[in-house]
Amino acid sequence: MTVTKSTRWRVFAGVWLQSLFTSATAYFSLFCIPLTTQFGWSDSDFALAYTTYMFVYCAVGFIGGSLAEKLSPRITIYIGLCLFAGGWFLTGFATTIPQLYIFYGLLAGAGGGMIYPACLPTALKWFPDRSGSISGLVQAGASCGPFIMSPIAQAMIDSLGAQMTCRILGIVFLIGVGAVAWMIVPCPEGWLPEGWHPSESQAKVLQTRDYNLGQMVKTQVFWVLLVMFIFANAAGTMMVSFTSPIAQRQVGQDAMTAALCVSIMTLSNMCGRIGLRLYL
Repeated sequence: MTVTKSTRWRVFAGVWLQSLFTSATAYFSLFCIPLTTQFGWSDSDFALAYTTYMFVYCAVGFIGGSLAEKLSPRITIYIGLCLFAGGWFLTGFATTIPQLYIFYGLLAGAGGGMIYPACLPTALKWFPDRSGSISGLVQAGASCGPFIMSPIAQAMIDSLGAQMTCRILGIVFLIGVGAVAWMIVPCPEGWLPEGWHPSESQAKVLQTRDYNLGQMVKTQVFWVLLVMFIFANAAGTMMVSFTSPIAQRQVGQDAMTAALCVSIMTLSNMCGRIGLRLYL
């Protein structure tokens, strides 16, 4: 592979765009009231689908990261994309709670869990000189997606129904991520940006030892970070899963206004990620 000055920015663009598409779980709450009303499901039953998605997403992340290293980020993304887009598409045919858990929770969750660790680490390897800002910008893509798509998805739900919207979104994700995955290529071993000389602290980071899964779980810092991230993300993910129903049932807003609440929440999330990363 020939590396040019534009190569790493092409990788960044591909990673950012896939993050925009695969962040659809942030507006899954839009489907709560339509689906629970149509099939008589309880809110707790519906919420467990999101819980299943997040659990599988995190668990499969280990596999996605390993496959990205052994195969390639692009192949891993395509595998994950088939599961992710297929899960969303099949969710459009779910008429029972077990089907919802299998299609959305297991399939879509596994797909998202394979795509993410194949993308962000790849982008960071291309930007050792600005890893903090790049990480924030990539994460911002995950917030920008729901900000843009929430009102659009709600309009589709209102006109086409929740199930048909799931099917259409599945196709959109398949085409969108599939169209940009070719841009994401692995960084050559030992590559550094032209003219960049790492500082002492940056050089120390570059020389940090890589751990495999077995070695990682034996370190104390892994378990400390795991517990920290569980508690740090708990409140946010609970809000994400029920923002639309809260706005409609507790505040008395209509469905489109509730979708705008989801957009505002994710916009604030995006600004916070970019601001903190650039500050650091």
